[in-house]
Amino acid sequence: MSARTSRQGRPGPAQHVPRFQLPDGTRSAGSPWVWRGFLFMSLIAFGLCLSLALSGHRLYAIAWAFVTVGWFSIAMWLWRRHLAEDPVPPAAQRGGRRR
Repeated sequence: MSARTSRQGRPGPAQHVPRFQLPDGTRSAGSPWVWRGFLFMSLIAFGLCLSLALSGHRLYAIAWAFVTVGWFSIAMWLWRRHLAEDPVPPAAQRGGRRR
């Protein structure tokens, strides 16, 4: 064994290797317009799905139903993240209670 390979190896029990975590890199959950946009697009996709289903285009209706569920899921996920990241309630930002 060379000196180089003897230095390499597993970290000892005293060494703690932190878990690797990528940064988020996006502030999309911080803006309320992103989740509102996805919600609006999902409502449009739902309307398109209904009109396709009623006109007899079953395959396209199923495809747009899948798109609707996906966009709605993303909207709700971003909405929950937005609520979790919002440090101040909206009433406190406006200066207290309404008259």
